[in-house]
Amino acid sequence: MAWGLFKDMKNAGCAPDNSMYNLLLADRGKYGKVEELFVLYEEMVNKGCTPTTITQNILISSLVKSNNVERAIDLYYDLMSRGFTPTPCTYGPLIDGLLKMGKLNKAMIFFEEMAEYGCKPNSAIYNILINGFGKAGDLETALELFDKMVKEGIRPDL
Repeated sequence: MAWGLFKDMKNAGCAPDNSMYNLLLADRGKYGKVEELFVLYEEMVNKGCTPTTITQNILISSLVKSNNVERAIDLYYDLMSRGFTPTPCTYGPLIDGLLKMGKLNKAMIFFEEMAEYGCKPNSAIYNILINGFGKAGDLETALELFDKMVKEGIRPDL
């Protein structure tokens, strides 16, 4: 539906804005159409729309959802080298993807990196970590993370 509306808008001479592009990017990502997602992203940039943090988070999340975690990490570092300001919505998919791949240490590096960029973890980040370490059988780390979350005043909502 959104895709048809987008085509109709373009045919009518209406220029899509960031919100419309973000909606369409999320749609492509939701259905695992990563190559279409990046073609659309390039179109967005070429048409003069400046990608927002939301746009970049959609790209990262979509890559992780389509099992392209390493590509998502490469994109993250590329964005960071260009002054990108990450949010918990940036880190959540990356950490989750790494945990699902069994890369627990690398997931913790990203978690620790959040503080370096002034990005405070929220309950969603802690939930991802606690669940990931729990599923991996590392209950000690899961409990340490739970304790840290509580000490930081973040209300558990597991």
